[in-house]
Amino acid sequence: MTFRYAPRVEGYLENMDFQKGREVTKGSMLYTIDPRTFEAKMVEAQGHMAEAHTMMVKAKSDTTGRARIFNRPERHTAMVNHPVRHTGSLRRNPVVSC
Repeated sequence: MTFRYAPRVEGYLENMDFQKGREVTKGSMLYTIDPRTFEAKMVEAQGHMAEAHTMMVKAKSDTTGRARIFNRPERHTAMVNHPVRHTGSLRRNPVVSC
């Protein structure tokens, strides 16, 4: 029986681990691929993951800090005690005074 196969990863072949014409069994090693290409791509992907994790932690920290600022009671009091009054047309050249 013959069959076609395709590699799942890219790389240079280091070794052919079977003899042509010989029977192979399921799970047998057929080829050894140079791991350096795969390892370099994996290190690059890990770097991208670390960067994304850092950005996520920073974003969470930023939103937590903003929530603390906007949830302070004195901020709500200041907004009530200093209403914004609009004068003039809001369509052209709006003028806002406090």
